Amino acid sequence: MPQEAKRSKESREELQGEFRKIRPPTFEGESEEGAKEWLLNISKYFQLYNYSSNLKARLTILQLNGKALVWWQDLKSFQGISKNNFTWK
Repeated sequence: MPQEAKRSKESREELQGEFRKIRPPTFEGESEEGAKEWLLNISKYFQLYNYSSNLKARLTILQLNGKALVWWQDLKSFQGISKNNFTWK
């Protein structure tokens, strides 16, 4: 693996580790109101770090479980979304 790619991977793993240490909320997909509350809470975590919009989106996906994760997988397939072409917005 080229040195630059290795550093990039290590950096991503470090960021993900930091993100997990602060224990951001997860979302199961229980209700629309629950989704709004979850987004507000996870946004508070992003105020602590200067993550790129793409990294925020990718880290947020790690917090989806249950119906929310199934929804994301379906949306991703339907819309042709890849990890490089979506952002937090």
